[in-house]
Amino acid sequence: MNLTSALLKQIITQEDFDTWEEFYSDRHGVVVKRCSYNTFQGVHSNDGTAFRGNYPRIGDKYWEDSDMFAPESPFESWTLDSNGVWNAPTSMPLDGTPYVWNENKEEWEQDESVTEYVELPEI
Repeated sequence: MNLTSALLKQIITQEDFDTWEEFYSDRHGVVVKRCSYNTFQGVHSNDGTAFRGNYPRIGDKYWEDSDMFAPESPFESWTLDSNGVWNAPTSMPLDGTPYVWNENKEEWEQDESVTEYVELPEI
């Protein structure tokens, strides 16, 4: 996926009104996109409607092709899903072993730097 992005430089908080994006775009001479403070990974924390993937942080990007905010991809091979989450080409094994992504091989490898394990209770 070839995504077009823009770096987020400022977050402006504002009460809701119909012409918000147009008002700030004209006033500051830049593109302004609305977002929801309560949206993270495509889910709205107050049972509302998720808006533009994630509430952005300074340094995140607005991905125009997907109309959402998300951080930069951690690896070139990963893809941005409809919830604003970056996913590896293959899912990480869930066998209790710590893994790290090897971009050259495009696969998960056991993380040899972990020397101590803590067993977690089942959920």
